[in-house]
Amino acid sequence: MKRNGLYIRLFGNLEVRCGNRTHPLPRSKKTRALLGYLIATERLHSRQVLCDLLYEGSADPRAGLRWSLSKLRLLLQQDGATRIVTRRDQIGFEPQGATVDLALVRELSGPDPKKAATEKLGKAAALFRGEFLEGLELRVCYGFETWRTTEREAAHRWHAAILRVLIDRLRDQPEAALPYARDRLLGDPLSEEAHIDFVRILAAMGRKEEALEQYQRCRKMLETEFNARPSAEMEALRRSLSGARASPTPPASKRVPRASSLPPLVGRRNERARLKKFVQEEADSRTPAEVLVVMGPPGIGKTRMLQELAVLAGAEGGTVLAGCAFDVERIRPYTAWIDALREIDADRIPQALHAELAPLLPELGPAARGSTDRNRLFDAVFRLLEHLAAEEPPVFVLLDDLHWFDEASAALTHYIARTTSTSAVRIASAARSAELEENDATRRLVQTFRREHRLRQLDLEPLSMSDTVDLAQKIDRNLDADRIFAESGGNPLFALEVARALKQGKDARSDTLDGLLDERLDRLDPQAREILSRVAALGRGCTVDFLSQLIETSQRELVGAIETLERHELLQMTALGSYDFTHDLVRRAAYRKISAPRRRLNHLEIARRIAGTGDLAEASAGEVAHHAALGGDLELAARACVAGGRHSLRVCAYEETATLAARGLEHVVELSASTRIPLHLELLALYVHPDMAHFCPPDLKERLRRVTGEARQAGQQALVRRGFQLLGWLYYHKGDFQEALRATSDAQEAAREADPATVVHALAASSHCFCLLERNLDRAEELAREARSLAGEFNVEI
Repeated sequence: MKRNGLYIRLFGNLEVRCGNRTHPLPRSKKTRALLGYLIATERLHSRQVLCDLLYEGSADPRAGLRWSLSKLRLLLQQDGATRIVTRRDQIGFEPQGATVDLALVRELSGPDPKKAATEKLGKAAALFRGEFLEGLELRVCYGFETWRTTEREAAHRWHAAILRVLIDRLRDQPEAALPYARDRLLGDPLSEEAHIDFVRILAAMGRKEEALEQYQRCRKMLETEFNARPSAEMEALRRSLSGARASPTPPASKRVPRASSLPPLVGRRNERARLKKFVQEEADSRTPAEVLVVMGPPGIGKTRMLQELAVLAGAEGGTVLAGCAFDVERIRPYTAWIDALREIDADRIPQALHAELAPLLPELGPAARGSTDRNRLFDAVFRLLEHLAAEEPPVFVLLDDLHWFDEASAALTHYIARTTSTSAVRIASAARSAELEENDATRRLVQTFRREHRLRQLDLEPLSMSDTVDLAQKIDRNLDADRIFAESGGNPLFALEVARALKQGKDARSDTLDGLLDERLDRLDPQAREILSRVAALGRGCTVDFLSQLIETSQRELVGAIETLERHELLQMTALGSYDFTHDLVRRAAYRKISAPRRRLNHLEIARRIAGTGDLAEASAGEVAHHAALGGDLELAARACVAGGRHSLRVCAYEETATLAARGLEHVVELSASTRIPLHLELLALYVHPDMAHFCPPDLKERLRRVTGEARQAGQQALVRRGFQLLGWLYYHKGDFQEALRATSDAQEAAREADPATVVHALAASSHCFCLLERNLDRAEELAREARSLAGEFNVEI
């Protein structure tokens, strides 16, 4: 390939490069698919064939084709050459000096890889950097998808053939053969032959324990997938692995010491001094409580600064409560605050506060009776923090990833900061500057702190050249520190990834942090990648027990794989004994590696595992709704939205209630009438609350009447009664008592055709409504007597 020539990549994400510059591709997926098809097929096609392939169903297929071709001509005319050619009604691609990775593989390996030179095969193998035309799924274009799937399978077989030849030729050089054996296993994890090659090479390198672990993975795969046992060849190989140590026993769940488990803090002398000042300031009732917010781009070290603050606070004898928000849990109210409060031993929480805090911490017992008031709930949290500050001052509440806070968490944070009259309770947080601006709730929160002169902002800048050198030398003192600084720009996480790549003798193929993370994940074995894919889809940390429910393997094998991921600094144990990614950017990179079908399966299994077999736990229902929707189980997603919305109402998180109601209403549209109608009513019921008036859709009454009418047509009298009951409450909250009475009467009449329990509850509810409205107390008493009589007759509790 010419250094400055045009280079087109079909393996992995479609890419067009000229020299070191990558040209932006058209945004249209069909246009990119057309480019890949023309290049890969290497021949002319009629316009009609191309229209049928990609534009069938369009209003004007030929116009769509012309538009796409115009974009591709501009893209490929980099050096004046015309590469999209037209001959009468035929269209095709001609390289005109351009290099295509697919054509280069054919040239290097030839028709029979066994006859090609080893050096050329190595170069060909390096060109398989991903799936053929990765990311170009077009489900609506059946012909294209069929072709792409066929080509992808052919590419898999071709790649495997090249790898088999390389592995066979390099048997006497196991270090050189290992990467090819690993790539073959990653490409075909169900091939026992690939497992055998990998085990044999590990054994030849003296890595017998790893070889034995790989044997166990193969055995498990054969049992699970094929109900078969390892072959005689594999068993003979296992017997030769004598002397291998047994897998380590799973460690007990425990808290990790805060200071000893942290990576060294390089540089940041001024920032650390500011943290120390924040920690050591004397509590002063005359000083308004300030909130420290550490800001900066991803990978700059914000979480590490909060961890350092925790160490400094602990050294001063203060109480440290730490929590973290997660992107996946933005519709689960108070996530970070709940995590922080759960670090308090139950015996340190005054008994008088248990019932008040129970909506946030159900493990404390039943919640206080009656409707929960937001100020009452917030005041209970405030009194708890003040109690802790009086016992062991000061109290530091460290809340990471502020940019992912829900509205309720932001409101609680402001309440605590505003109500705390002494600096004995101090709040610190970390946030990505750009994403903070995209979250209305947290953007308003920070602006309010700034306006009230409560904000203490710590902006993190890139590391200096000398500090980047120090950081790189923690990986290897012999690395090219100048290069690491030049490529990373002083971003600590980026610098560490460049250093790791160079230490392994790999010339980093990517000049971006995302690319380096992708390359590091590509080198993992299948089981490690499987674990990362599950934790990435989950979106937060999880325990070994929960992982073992998602992955069919023993806890011993699972813990061994997790320990490997810890050594690779991809997973880490949290203070509460669960495992999570070392950085959210690593989580995102791992999630990107999951194919779309696998993502759906992962999310679906996670949703069903969290939901369990019984009633949905309301506190985790928002999370279930998220995963069920991504997994395609719309009924479970809608039910979870109902449960999550009720929980959000109970903890006074009204914006989150509205979000869950709106999402649930989107899910029920595609369900059958028998399932849809009751769920539709309960989702609309979430809006029928005095504190939800600001979030109600303007046509809520019309929606309730429409669904109630559908219930009547379906003969579901209990749902008809429920619909009129909701309308009655809605009119009552709006002060329209006449309409409220009419809807209540309709609910009572509808219920008389239902089962006895429904009749009893309807009469009791109607009596209650008449009392509230104070329009007809005699009628209320009459209904109450009738309800009590029927309850006794049918043994119904009211």
